[in-house]
Amino acid sequence: MTSSSSNASILRVQDLQTYFPIRQGLLGRTVGFVRAVDGVSFVLNAGETLGLVGESGCGKSTLARSLLYLHPPTGGRVWLKDTELGVLSSTELRKQRLRMQLIFQNPYASLNPRLTIEEIISSAACYHGHIRASETQDFATKLLEQVGLRSEHLKRFPHEFSGGQRQRISIARALALRPEIVLCDEAVSSLDVSIQAQILNLLLELQQQQGLSYLFISHDLAVIQHLADRVAVMYLGRIVEIANRKELFQTPAHPYTQALLRAIPSGDPKTRRPLGERVLAGDVPSPTKQHTGCVFAERCPQVTSECRQQRPEFRQIRTGQLVACHHARMDSA
Repeated sequence: MTSSSSNASILRVQDLQTYFPIRQGLLGRTVGFVRAVDGVSFVLNAGETLGLVGESGCGKSTLARSLLYLHPPTGGRVWLKDTELGVLSSTELRKQRLRMQLIFQNPYASLNPRLTIEEIISSAACYHGHIRASETQDFATKLLEQVGLRSEHLKRFPHEFSGGQRQRISIARALALRPEIVLCDEAVSSLDVSIQAQILNLLLELQQQQGLSYLFISHDLAVIQHLADRVAVMYLGRIVEIANRKELFQTPAHPYTQALLRAIPSGDPKTRRPLGERVLAGDVPSPTKQHTGCVFAERCPQVTSECRQQRPEFRQIRTGQLVACHHARMDSA
């Protein structure tokens, strides 16, 4: 696994916001916003894997698409090395976007059923001038071999493959444009456990061979613990904790991170939670609600009036992680 000590940041995100308007009436007037991403900041270093975890609906997938400007952000800034993406023209942005590629969650829906595997893998490289039309077979064969498939698969169609094989094809397609960053959006969540392990090991192998940087989105903490160098915890459109993998799993600082770790099923009957017991009280608030304080205040067991009135800023605590929590002040470094 790669080290996270590198100072060479490849992706920097500052206060990123992505809001979707809520329209009503015949005139389609905007009456509110869904705050899918609400002020996210982080750094991805070259050659590392940053895991992004959180409950379903917290904004993880929207964040990935916002980084690619598939969902243009409402506010904030994104730098790919020294290039700020938000100030580029559409043509320049398209060129920079080649440096970041996305692996989708569902391998059954993300591959065009009308195209052969050769066409799926090589079409983007042809379009952008990386290869000539006469080179597509050799090009696709090399990529298939990198992900553990064979040249005999080139002329087949997606429906002829299993879910694990389809995800290998998706990985090959993502690598076709020689990206520096790969955004993995729940890339193994729809696969069997044994196949998950194969795909995760493949991703690690490709990272070591090609020096890739991963933003790996998952709700499965076991997957994140296996793959990530650092972990960012997201709740209701905001990141509440960022830490090295070891620190986060051994000494979680934010109450939400602690709740996520307590929710991991245990195989030991002595430590297993009683059936029906809830780790967190209440439900996730609506993303249309504007929070003046901490987004986790409505469910936090340590909530105070300060939590409800003032948004906590990131602070580095003694154990090393960055935490957006008022209660972490006493441990500040």
